[in-house]
Amino acid sequence: MKLSEVYNNAKAGTGFEHPNKVIDQSIPVKEASSLEKRERQLSDAMEIAKSITKPIRYANTHTEIMVKLSSLADQVGLEVDESAENSVRRLANDLESAVYKLEDVFEEEHRRVANAIHDQETDY
Repeated sequence: MKLSEVYNNAKAGTGFEHPNKVIDQSIPVKEASSLEKRERQLSDAMEIAKSITKPIRYANTHTEIMVKLSSLADQVGLEVDESAENSVRRLANDLESAVYKLEDVFEEEHRRVANAIHDQETDY
């Protein structure tokens, strides 16, 4: 599957905020080396990846559930376990971090290609 297809599929998802950028896969070879073309492609992919993962920051299902359970507990004279709530918050933060970590593959490859371009330039 091409990156542009991934982008279009992700763009169709609910709550997806996408950049006004489409991955350019049509750069003529005369205009840029294959490494430069790959670097631009990866740069575009990094931007799209960040747009795909951005909604996790605003995911608040766990908070809504905790508020509703706390309200219900109050109505019947109970208290929700504070340590359980803290555990839910910690796990939600861990989930957010794990989702953002999925972007690393794009950043690492972009860095590798950028370094290869830099090495080529310094060899001349």
